[in-house]
Amino acid sequence: MSSKNDLLAIWRSGVAAVQGRSSVNSALAAHQITRPDFVIAAGKAAASMAAAVHDTFGKIPTLIVTKYDHTEDAPKHAKVVQSAHPVPDEASLAGGAAIQDAIAKCGKDA
Repeated sequence: MSSKNDLLAIWRSGVAAVQGRSSVNSALAAHQITRPDFVIAAGKAAASMAAAVHDTFGKIPTLIVTKYDHTEDAPKHAKVVQSAHPVPDEASLAGGAAIQDAIAKCGKDA
């Protein structure tokens, strides 16, 4: 492998290691976590992080709040709120309200 190819391989490996889905899959594999009743994922990697939870536990009610056009990996049944980033818009407020509502509906052991 050439120096350029070595560097590209290292870079690709580093990028893959911090992807939402692979990072959450690794974390879930490393710890004994009980199946959650509800998943809330927020941020640019929220859809892929939620997908990782579904990889491990199957279909779970899910709320995803993410940047516009960052929903490719979102589980099909998930409720998705897309909003602006880095400058919030009205949809950002709706996403925050949806998270607050979801948390309010969680039981005391959540």
